[in-house]
Amino acid sequence: MSTHCNCRTVSMLLMVGVFLSSASRSPAGLVLDDPLQQTSLGRRCGGEFIADGWRVIGKDDAIYWHVPAITHGAAEFDVRGLVPQEARPGMEDKTELFHMYDAAFGDADTTYLGGYRDNRFKQFLRKIGRADAGKADAMEILLQIKPNYVEPDTARLSWEPDATYHFRQEWGPDGQGNTVLKVYRNGVLLLTTSTPGLWNPAVHSVRIAASPRRSPDSGAPLGAVFSNIKVWDLSTGMPTAPVVVQPAGGATLNCPTVLVSWSGDRHARYEVRVTTGDDPNSDVVWRSGEVVCDRDFAWTGALPNPGVYHVFVRLGDAANWGPWSAAGRTFRVDSGFVPGSPNVVRVEGNVFCDNHGPFLGVGASYFQALRHAKYDRDRLDRNLAVLAANGFNYVRVLSMVNWDGLEIAPLSFRNRAGHSVAGWPDYWQQFRDLLDRVALHGMRTEMTIFADAQYVMPDKAARVAHLDGILANIAGREHLILHLEVANEAWQNGFPGSQGVADLREFTQYLADRTSVPVAITSNDDPSDAGIATVYSGSAADLATVHFSRDIRTVEGGWLPVRDSWRSLGRSGVPPLVSNEPIGPGSSVNSESDPIKLCAAAVFGYIANLPGYVYHSRTGVYANTVCCPPSGDEMDFHDTVGVDAYRHLRQLLPGDLAGWVRNDGIEPSAPFTVFCGGRGDRYWPDVAGATDGCLRNIGSVKGREFVCFPMGIRSGGLSLEARQPVQFQVFHPLTGQAVSDSTLDAQGRITLPQGPGAWIMRGRLSPAH
Repeated sequence: MSTHCNCRTVSMLLMVGVFLSSASRSPAGLVLDDPLQQTSLGRRCGGEFIADGWRVIGKDDAIYWHVPAITHGAAEFDVRGLVPQEARPGMEDKTELFHMYDAAFGDADTTYLGGYRDNRFKQFLRKIGRADAGKADAMEILLQIKPNYVEPDTARLSWEPDATYHFRQEWGPDGQGNTVLKVYRNGVLLLTTSTPGLWNPAVHSVRIAASPRRSPDSGAPLGAVFSNIKVWDLSTGMPTAPVVVQPAGGATLNCPTVLVSWSGDRHARYEVRVTTGDDPNSDVVWRSGEVVCDRDFAWTGALPNPGVYHVFVRLGDAANWGPWSAAGRTFRVDSGFVPGSPNVVRVEGNVFCDNHGPFLGVGASYFQALRHAKYDRDRLDRNLAVLAANGFNYVRVLSMVNWDGLEIAPLSFRNRAGHSVAGWPDYWQQFRDLLDRVALHGMRTEMTIFADAQYVMPDKAARVAHLDGILANIAGREHLILHLEVANEAWQNGFPGSQGVADLREFTQYLADRTSVPVAITSNDDPSDAGIATVYSGSAADLATVHFSRDIRTVEGGWLPVRDSWRSLGRSGVPPLVSNEPIGPGSSVNSESDPIKLCAAAVFGYIANLPGYVYHSRTGVYANTVCCPPSGDEMDFHDTVGVDAYRHLRQLLPGDLAGWVRNDGIEPSAPFTVFCGGRGDRYWPDVAGATDGCLRNIGSVKGREFVCFPMGIRSGGLSLEARQPVQFQVFHPLTGQAVSDSTLDAQGRITLPQGPGAWIMRGRLSPAH
């Protein structure tokens, strides 16, 4: 069977291959770099370009490229829109994501029989659909060098339709006559396989979406968006020695948990060692072990205090390790050291940190705080005391708002109700006083600058003047601020459309150029990965403040908003995400008052690499002042449901948790296999009628330490099987109490009761990890 595309000729494509081989081999062996932004270097057969990539319209849509024959290489791509339990017509069996083959064999780009199907060199990635119920949501992977081939399946994986997944394939000779293939998803190794023979096609074709195969129940994933296609020739050499950036040489740190960051070549894995001698192979105090991840940072475990240490980093590709970083890099840990610099918050290694070390951001919306500072100081102090006593370390406040009778007025304006509002003559004094009052309660402030700006401050010049006022009045108080946010839900607060986004990015740069305080932009009208990237990618922002889903209508009920923060956007140039206005008691659209779900949303977020979470309640939004309550009701935090749900989190969870390497609970890197209905690596939405199991069991690992969070546990409890020897404790998230302490050998099992519906598990993996 032969198929053809109504697009450019094959000879044109071969010219592209020649161009790639001669002009695009940098940096570090890069032979193809096609972001798929409104055009492509390859041959496009169907689909359409949208703002952030190429979207599949028909199940036969594809793009392919010819690159030089690469015997040892890597290929990457991003894709979103992959549906769990895929059962849509035409995709019930398999959805095709990626292919490599010899285009010179039987015109394989357009011919199936005698071409693609029978190709001597062939590799593909497919997502398995619901037609094969026993394997649904696993991936089928082929590596063929005729007459040999392997066609293994991965474990079943979790999938989110709105998530962007980053895939990487690495292949190369093992020195014993075989080609080894490794497949990663979001930095996690899914599968390693090999087959005899050397990968060496005559015309090396790389392809996304549909292959030349035409099947009634298989094809390209409809609606999926592909982007950022890259191919490397790794035969040019393994990664060179990286250069350690942090800690600075000779630095003294007062926290035993240390951020190590480096600059170096692109890599698929890394290893960090901290030693007491100037040699990475002796006197090792802490080691990360092999970490399959392309990050350029890692947080250490707690180092003995006091002590002088050496730090070493090495990088690896799929097959080989490069050399260790240079000797002589030392630093000192001394808990008695007092840094001379102001205690300003920084965002480092995906984590909030200050001069005392890394910490989790546990915030609460308190939009009327500035008005309370002016009109009701006693009430302000009562509310701040309640929040501080319940484990919060910051409040999110507004610098302006036009709510009738509850205005915060930096200048005079006419509000939405048509009433004239006089500007506060003492506005900046109240502003400074609020920062000081929050600090007296041991907390910091997240200042959201523009809200209702279309009424309060419609003129751009006035907005810039207000930014100058913010900068002037936080001067000397930078240590009291957690971060700034340019606007609240900017599209409906004075920054609509593309011009609004342009102004937001301009204002973010303006602030970043003038203060050391971290800056975020907004959560705009499109909270999808693509929408977030449109606002944040390539901006000066240190954080991305996102308003996650409040949808409780799915089969997951109230658990969907808990897990919606599972986003991976770092590859799109987006900074770390903060859950800035999640579902909560009395929130708009839908609300949530179950303390375990409120608590779980924060825990899930930290494990998913979010440095901060904000408790969002009706009290936090309105909190009517006694001087002019429009409805006569007064709301304080002490009687707001769920305010005590976060009390123990900063004691139960490591402060640097947002910087650990996460897993989705059923990836091979997860410490445990979860069971539902007697079936491994299954969550209960995938098992009809399930009475046991959990909704998710995400986790994070640092060195040998791990945190897991089984949540949404059903009445029949949750059976877990250790993938390797582990020791761990299980904690009640709401009480902070340890309910069990267990040690399991590999394949050892434990059953957790439903309990509160979720448990925090902290432990250590075997030394062999």
